[in-house]
Amino acid sequence: MTEPVWVVTGGSGFIGTNLVGALLAQGRSVLNLDRREPRVDSQLSSWRRCDLLAEGAAEAALADLPAYVLVHLAARTDTRSRSVEDYADNHVATARLLDAVHGTRIVHAIITSTQYVIRPGVLVEDLQRYDPHTAYGASKVLVERLVRSRGDALPWTIIRPTNVWGPWHPTFPTELWRYVAEGLYRNPRQGPVHRAYGWVGTVVEQVEGLVARRDRALGGTYYVGDPPVPMQDWVDEFSLALRGTPARDAPRELFVAAAKVGDVLARLGVRAPMTTSRWRSMTTSDLVPMQPTFDLLGLPSVDWRDGVRETVEWLRWFDGAEQRA
Repeated sequence: MTEPVWVVTGGSGFIGTNLVGALLAQGRSVLNLDRREPRVDSQLSSWRRCDLLAEGAAEAALADLPAYVLVHLAARTDTRSRSVEDYADNHVATARLLDAVHGTRIVHAIITSTQYVIRPGVLVEDLQRYDPHTAYGASKVLVERLVRSRGDALPWTIIRPTNVWGPWHPTFPTELWRYVAEGLYRNPRQGPVHRAYGWVGTVVEQVEGLVARRDRALGGTYYVGDPPVPMQDWVDEFSLALRGTPARDAPRELFVAAAKVGDVLARLGVRAPMTTSRWRSMTTSDLVPMQPTFDLLGLPSVDWRDGVRETVEWLRWFDGAEQRA
């Protein structure tokens, strides 16, 4: 049987760049549909400029394809807006993509949602009960409902990425990891806060695993990422790799005061390293149900600490490339 083509929407983004790179390294046939050209030159030949919001764009890209797997990653993923209407790249584009898929030779569709369809700190007991965090999370609730409404007409699996990190992350290289590298980051002085993180290499592996096991994955919703770890352990691992020492801590009162100042700056349109929303995120454990994913696919083949070391190697290359540019 001929291997299907892998169609990756948003393949020029963070997770997409890593997925496309991994697939090409395996000799797979890949089509990246994205408005933006790839950030990696070796991926240019697999790219087709495509705006999923444009009428007929998805149909034109998919109509004549042989059997294919669809990994739908294209999305607006920031949380800056409070209006769901500002996230048309998520729910409206997905609706048009699903219409375009009808009647094509699709084998399996991996549709990307987010852990934010449930706000942090809320126990996930039913995968179809929602309590979204931010307008971004609400837009992904609409995406999930769109997918489920297709029923058996679409061979779908929904994934909910956790807090994914790794090479080509859109903000961590210039924000979080830079603060850590310069010794500016502080851990809150408090008990452990467990967070659901996911090294991007693990997420790529899990996406491939779900496609390989699609006979069991179809119609399911899976969180993708690593086993939850204390947030301080994750930060300290980066600090040790970047600076040779763990991150220092600071009293809660300092964070609360900084968050209030950050809220004022945010209302003025100034990006601040600390806001009340970010502070709440730092102090709320977020234990999403990863076990069904591990039951189906097994534990990640690479420990997240090894992912830190690989990411730091990339980060040093990235910083050098930015300086040379």
